[in-house]
Amino acid sequence: MYARGCILAPDNGCYGRCILHYDSPEKDVALFKQRLEEKDPNVERIGLSWVVFHTDADFSGRVFKKDIYFRFTKFYMRANFNHTESRAEVSFRGAGG
Repeated sequence: MYARGCILAPDNGCYGRCILHYDSPEKDVALFKQRLEEKDPNVERIGLSWVVFHTDADFSGRVFKKDIYFRFTKFYMRANFNHTESRAEVSFRGAGG
């Protein structure tokens, strides 16, 4: 499964998908984390919907100043949101593992 409307270019070895939305436990963890950090911080909303985490997702201590969406995001490993603060809308609708 990958996000409809994803504007990221497909990554090598991801069968026509970007690595964020590619659902394989063998995907390149370093490239995944790099692409995750490349999300444009200047956009009005941060979209992490349909992203597939086959690695720990550590958002601890972060302050979300903009709307951020984890809709239908898959967390197969540990997801840490301890001491996270939100100053905008955060959505986890349909998220799980």
